[in-house]
Amino acid sequence: MELDFYVRMLQSFAVAPAAVVTVTNDLHGSATVAFARLGIPRWFIRWIGLWKAMIITINFLHEGEYVPLAQSMLALLMGGAIFTHVAVERSVLRALPAVAILGTSVAVPIMRGASRPALSAGVTLMVAVTGYYIGVAIQRGLQTRATSKREQPR
Repeated sequence: MELDFYVRMLQSFAVAPAAVVTVTNDLHGSATVAFARLGIPRWFIRWIGLWKAMIITINFLHEGEYVPLAQSMLALLMGGAIFTHVAVERSVLRALPAVAILGTSVAVPIMRGASRPALSAGVTLMVAVTGYYIGVAIQRGLQTRATSKREQPR
């Protein structure tokens, strides 16, 4: 097995527990509590879990044929996670695991022999920045919604 296989397994072990908890949230509700304190809407929790499950699946589908897609999906997720930890929780330290996993999503395509490593890394990082700004948009949308609810006359 190549090194990238083991790195992808590591990614899966990091993402899988949260994927199971968020996909099955309707059964136990524990993710609702955790995500509510972060300001993430309840409806979005299952989508995060499904996204994580898709990353794990696509990462190993057809002998790794779709690894670049899975790594981009992971970068998008980690961009959102970095936003959540840094901007919402105000903790750079809590964002370090997401930064490390983002580093692996940059490294895996290069390990697999990306023909243009710098371009591959740049695109992956741009996807992560997109994930960060999706987090910004969701947060602003929630703040706007909360503000408009408070301003409505009763």
